[in-house]
Amino acid sequence: IENHMVTLRQMLTVQIIYSPSFQALVVYLVVVRVSLAFIEQMSLLVGPKVLLNIGLGKYHKPRYEQQLFLFIDMVSSTAHAETLGDYRFSRLIQDSFSMLADTVTDNEAEIYRYMGDAVLIHWPLEQGIKQDRCMNIYFEFCQQLQWQRQYFEQQYGFVPKFKAAAHCGQVVAAVVGVHKQEISFFSDVLNTLARLQDQCNPLGQRMLLSGDVVHRLEQQNSQYDLTDLGPIMLKGKKHPTEVYGVAPRKLNNS
Repeated sequence: IENHMVTLRQMLTVQIIYSPSFQALVVYLVVVRVSLAFIEQMSLLVGPKVLLNIGLGKYHKPRYEQQLFLFIDMVSSTAHAETLGDYRFSRLIQDSFSMLADTVTDNEAEIYRYMGDAVLIHWPLEQGIKQDRCMNIYFEFCQQLQWQRQYFEQQYGFVPKFKAAAHCGQVVAAVVGVHKQEISFFSDVLNTLARLQDQCNPLGQRMLLSGDVVHRLEQQNSQYDLTDLGPIMLKGKKHPTEVYGVAPRKLNNS
């Protein structure tokens, strides 16, 4: 009886395996798994929100939006590239920006674009001004670099430093490209942001904010001190821009 039951189970197993419906199910599961893996990789490449918006056709027609941008750029990158060489410098960029992932997610931001040794991060304006998010990302990133000081000194001989600036305003968002699509922002806001960030060294500041950002921040419970640096004429601008320096607030030990 036992041999008969074993033979019966084997026959049923073979019949199930070679049945058209089972084979169709296997093919379906494989296609689903491959599709999910493809979507996951595309999400990592362009960002989950960008991928969703492109899929929904949200930006196929240009649309106006209020956005807040954070620009983070490596200090003395040209000198570092010459010292390290192209390959080691590219590894330095990889190691540095890999530390941005968690803090970007924690502060509900999106990475808009990597530009060599710089990165451009953005939020919808109302999201970016909440809970010091536009400042948190930069200073948390710098702290993480310091926590990995030993690694960077062993691999490259120094800990990389970065400067940053934040600005906000109205932009036009639209999908560009055919074979390779991405959502691009068009506005003088980005040009002003780049000019603002260029002032970090002349003003002796690690991070600068425009007055447009500062006037919208919730400063009651802020972890940061702001220094009014006055109106400054940025390169290529007709009118001065209000500029503020940012520094983490020092806690008084009682």
